Amino acid sequence: MISLTRVTKAYGGQTVINDVTFHVSSGECVRLIGARQSGRTTLLRIIATLVRPTSGSLSIDGVDAARNPVAARRKVAYASPEILAGSRLRVDEYLRFVARTRGISSDRRGTELCEQCGLDPAAAVDRLTSGGRATLAVAAALVAAPGVMLLNDSLAAIEEPERRERIADVIRQARAAGTTMIVASNGADELSAMSSRIVTLDGGQLQEGLPALRHQGEATWAR
Repeated sequence: MISLTRVTKAYGGQTVINDVTFHVSSGECVRLIGARQSGRTTLLRIIATLVRPTSGSLSIDGVDAARNPVAARRKVAYASPEILAGSRLRVDEYLRFVARTRGISSDRRGTELCEQCGLDPAAAVDRLTSGGRATLAVAAALVAAPGVMLLNDSLAAIEEPERRERIADVIRQARAAGTTMIVASNGADELSAMSSRIVTLDGGQLQEGLPALRHQGEATWAR
């Protein structure tokens, strides 16, 4: 489903992702552990086809992202409030816009997600709290029922425990329906248990599992 081969990304001579080869099977959920400055967000942006690698190759569900980036991008949804664009739109208008860019004309899914996630459809996107923006980012990623979903610290900005669990449950439902997922974080959260495999990104390099010493405190939930 997702295949990166010897992917490297450098900015101004500084290597952020270093010769990464990474494969995720269809229907798999992989936990990506990485602290700040580890290259985690850059790697997710590459997989989402938002950033082109300096070298190496990426394919999504058999589509070469370099040769056909639009087709590859349609297969992936990247949930991160940092890229949420919705100036002067209401929540329902934003979800409708995202759905229609994916070729979905029905508004039913957006309405369902507002109810499931506890979003006010009439709320202005520009006035949402950080937790509200994080919630909307997840809803926007799910509105088109993508084959691949990338979650970048999607629960971190949601402070209310009840809302966090509510959003986690919506994500778990998508996982149970067969959505391929990469769940990125720098620690354990409500989504930890649904991952079948853990990989760690450190200094731009990827390795299977948790580091032996640095993440000993996470070893319990990782099993």
